[in-house]
Amino acid sequence: MSSAYAIFQVKPGWMGLVGDEKGVQRIYLPGLAKEELRKRIQREFPECQEGESFLEGARRELVEYFEGRRARFEMVLDLSRATAFQKKVYQIMSTIPFGEVRTYRWLAQKIGNPRALRAVGSANARNRWPVRGFGAVRRGKRQCPMDGRETRQ
Repeated sequence: MSSAYAIFQVKPGWMGLVGDEKGVQRIYLPGLAKEELRKRIQREFPECQEGESFLEGARRELVEYFEGRRARFEMVLDLSRATAFQKKVYQIMSTIPFGEVRTYRWLAQKIGNPRALRAVGSANARNRWPVRGFGAVRRGKRQCPMDGRETRQ
């Protein structure tokens, strides 16, 4: 089963998806020009070919999300490249209600290891699916200090 990618435009800019029939392997948020995004995808997934119908549902859901018409996702994710710890963190993140924010401390406590703040932050930074019905778009550059405020670096 070979992976494929799709590049498409949403209100903030160009997005990318990589996946196969098992699910979405990576979501690229807007921020790069179309050709830069294509090069990045091809560098990270050299075996990929552009365009497959199995990505259409995920593409449609993301377009709806950026149009403000969707808050939860039904797309299937392929978590096979995530570690067991990352899977645990992502599962807890997926329970955060749309529009709400949680701290790394909260996530660490929920996975049963309150001292794992850095590990939770690291899993968050490596998140290949930054939109999936999480309470907020979670990326490595977003920080959630212990008091719950959001800041950007």
